[in-house]
Amino acid sequence: METGSLAVDETVLSYVTKLDDHRKKCESEGRYAEAKAANLRLADLKTAQVERLRTELMQRQAMELEDVHNVYAEEMVKFNAMWSKRVREYDLKVAQSVEGMRTSHQEQGAAYEETLLAKTPTKPKHSRDYLNQKKIEESLVKVKLYTEASQVRNAAAEIYETDLEQTHMMFDADVRLKLVKQQAKQQLELEALLRRGQKGRDELLLRRTSETEQRNNRFRNIVAELRNLHNLEIVHLENFLDGQVRAGKAVPLKDGFQRKREALLSTRF
Repeated sequence: METGSLAVDETVLSYVTKLDDHRKKCESEGRYAEAKAANLRLADLKTAQVERLRTELMQRQAMELEDVHNVYAEEMVKFNAMWSKRVREYDLKVAQSVEGMRTSHQEQGAAYEETLLAKTPTKPKHSRDYLNQKKIEESLVKVKLYTEASQVRNAAAEIYETDLEQTHMMFDADVRLKLVKQQAKQQLELEALLRRGQKGRDELLLRRTSETEQRNNRFRNIVAELRNLHNLEIVHLENFLDGQVRAGKAVPLKDGFQRKREALLSTRF
């Protein structure tokens, strides 16, 4: 016979029924000593049945709690593995983006430098000394002073080379400055990308923490509800056992316990 999810021993029940009938017969025939002995035996049997049913109930409840803990542990292993994979994939994506930007920056820098160097001046920016020397040279040529004009031209040529060198130096400095500015801009872009990557990672970890806490809360709630249900089952068992004289009169546990238990045990975290 099933009492809720607990089984009453049919052999014991049959013996209890016969013993109770014997007790009643002894009472009716005035054999009170035998009736008393039968009653004591009934009480012992009832106590044994109560302890057995209580033990079975508590064992089943302990197994249910263990099952809930096992399911939670298994799901958390999968959950953590899933999140670890998600974080690794995110880190890889960020690293690829960073590497891609660095490569692009190098290519942009090389192209920009090439464009700048293509504009390397071939003529100097003439200084005032050079221009003055050329005017003097022209004036000497006009008055047919060729020897002096040749000397001035040679001096102007030296100034020309100096001016060309100065022009190249200024151009190189300007190129370096422009390249430095480009590199600084690229560095800011890279730092911005790294900040976005770190921010995204932090948000990902916050989501993981939030979902972990939600799972922990569901687990704690399920355990608390299951413990409350177990307490109700124990109280119900105690009440109906204390109110019965014979095991055959036991009232089954409420179906609502079983439905509630199944609902709790089927919950996923």
